[in-house]
Amino acid sequence: MEFTASGLLPNRDYAVRADVNSCGGLPEAEGPHYQNRIDPAATAQAPSTNPEYANPSNEIWLDLRTDATGSGTARTTVPFVFTDRGPGSMVLSEATETATGQPGKAGARVACLTLSAVQPPGVEPRGSR
Repeated sequence: MEFTASGLLPNRDYAVRADVNSCGGLPEAEGPHYQNRIDPAATAQAPSTNPEYANPSNEIWLDLRTDATGSGTARTTVPFVFTDRGPGSMVLSEATETATGQPGKAGARVACLTLSAVQPPGVEPRGSR
């Protein structure tokens, strides 16, 4: 997965995470982080912090560093493909996670991008067989 942004503050780190729902009027509308394997103990009020589920192999985590012009690109590879369920949004937060590879708070949400997947008729998602 690749995420490119421009028009941000220069020479700064941002966190980009996939969330369950599409963007809404309030930051909480996006819901918890998208998980390939959903933490059964997580709720809307208490999102997953269990490292078995809240990790960069089960969620989509990108740390983006902007250049002097405020542009940046982040890439990650995850060991899963989207089938009938995928993330509803990508959220850009003002800071990266609290510790490398650990679930935590990424700071205030700066921007949200609603995702929409349209599967052409007769085309199966890659990795579905």
